[in-house]
Amino acid sequence: MRHRHVILIVPLIIFALYVGVCSPSRVLDGFSLRIEDQLNWSRYQAEPRPEELSRITLVPITDTSYAAVGQRWPWDRKFPAETVRRLHAAGARLICLDLVFGGVTNEESDQAVVDALREAGNVLIAGYFDAGEQYVAPLPAIADAARNVGTINRLRGADFKMRRAQLVHANPGHQGQTFAMEVLAAAELLGGRPQVTEDGLQFVDGEGRVLHRIPLRPDGSMRIRYMAREPDLTQVPVHHLLLSDEVPAGRLEGRVAFVGTSGYVFHDQHPTPVGNEPGVMMMVNSLLTMLRNEAGTTVPLLWQWALLIVLGLMVSWATYRLAPGWAIAVCALCLGGFAAASRWLYFHDYLWDYVGVPFMVLGVLSTGMIHRSASLAVESARLRMQATTDGLTGIANLRYLQVRLEHELARIRRYDVPMALLMFDMDGFKGINDKHGHGAGNDMLTGLVDLMKRRLRKADMMARFGGDEFCIILFHTKPENAMVVGEEVRKLVEEHPFQTRAGAFRVTLSIGVAAVDGTSELTWEQLVEQADAALYHSKRQGKNRVAMFHPDMLRDAAFQLTRVAAKRKGTDGA
Repeated sequence: MRHRHVILIVPLIIFALYVGVCSPSRVLDGFSLRIEDQLNWSRYQAEPRPEELSRITLVPITDTSYAAVGQRWPWDRKFPAETVRRLHAAGARLICLDLVFGGVTNEESDQAVVDALREAGNVLIAGYFDAGEQYVAPLPAIADAARNVGTINRLRGADFKMRRAQLVHANPGHQGQTFAMEVLAAAELLGGRPQVTEDGLQFVDGEGRVLHRIPLRPDGSMRIRYMAREPDLTQVPVHHLLLSDEVPAGRLEGRVAFVGTSGYVFHDQHPTPVGNEPGVMMMVNSLLTMLRNEAGTTVPLLWQWALLIVLGLMVSWATYRLAPGWAIAVCALCLGGFAAASRWLYFHDYLWDYVGVPFMVLGVLSTGMIHRSASLAVESARLRMQATTDGLTGIANLRYLQVRLEHELARIRRYDVPMALLMFDMDGFKGINDKHGHGAGNDMLTGLVDLMKRRLRKADMMARFGGDEFCIILFHTKPENAMVVGEEVRKLVEEHPFQTRAGAFRVTLSIGVAAVDGTSELTWEQLVEQADAALYHSKRQGKNRVAMFHPDMLRDAAFQLTRVAAKRKGTDGA
């Protein structure tokens, strides 16, 4: 078969299906996210921990801290106030409290927090947006005492994993944008202030010079690249600060201290690409992503689409031009190259669609294989049809007649049922053929077949024996019934004018009938010989008649046996 056009069409169909249906419906996003998670984990394991971790200390409120303090959560605000004082005394450059001081508890405790925050002067506290997009702010007095208030919202993916941080949040009731706590921390470390632009987020100094840029998504979020886990950070658990008289030397001075819940008792463990992590660690990784500017750059969509088309055409060509094994090898090579390219790009902070290429390659391969197999099946069926069907009349040929007779003779012996075989030809057909041409003769043959089909039962089978000779297998038919059918066929043809390109003609049939039952041991050749002998007898008796085989006919038609054999040999497959 010719597959020149199919090689082009199949990739275009798969491409249109992916771009027009799968991508907009986001049905494959789950697979893409899992692949990206694996790349994140692979990069986390392969690369050394970032040097920026030396500037960060984690102050976790752990399960041990919960038990050591001896209070139910939430603790009395005197405890976080004392934590702030101790961190400030230890020389922390910036204190980020992943805690929301919402509402009044008691005047003494709230005042303790206010005093501690004002004394330190370098404390960021948390606010957040609830499910209804309402801003939940700290107590105003506490907010005023803090250095700044930042949001702590992270965005869950379709599989509930935390992969993005909401760095900028539109807040009409809070004078424009509200920045995430890690944005404010980055601003302190970079010595600038955050600004939102069309290109994303940037930090500028007092003279308006851009110190750092970070690309953001249209919704103000940023992809978090997880490059640190809790064990990777210097840690000073909060109960060490609260219950010890000595602050650990060198572990806090000049560093950013992140204070937040970490134990499972606080229900603050969330799924991430590198495992379950507390919210404060998401904040740390978000800060690292910003400082290192590793949020990732998306490869232009046109380049990605061009890659899909090129690989689709390559796999399509291999599917239709090469053996299946080689086509699968080309497919595996494309997928292997894509996997290697994806890893290299991810390690260099480039992102792209991780399921488009596998979808295209596997889609083209499977579609091509199915189409190729179906084409071969159709071609095989066509060849089988050609091998068993007469090309002119569309009925069975002599080859199929032989196979069918062998099968039916075995079946009637097994089930002891009768069967009859009619053989007939058109009287005077040669004269019509010679006088009016083969075209008219062919019209006569096809007209005869059409007429017979309307008379015969669906179970009966008609075959062209050769030339103008035909056979009809009458299943489950006794000899006397076969004679009745033969007579009806003879009369039907005698009364029917056949329309041809040379005009209308009438012909008659000479018919021979041979019958067998379950006790017969005849072969298919012997049965055909009997029917042919009966046909010859009809011709000898004046034509246009039906004759039932009798053994004596073989003696009168002995010379016909040689003609039958020669005819069978010469018209086999006709």
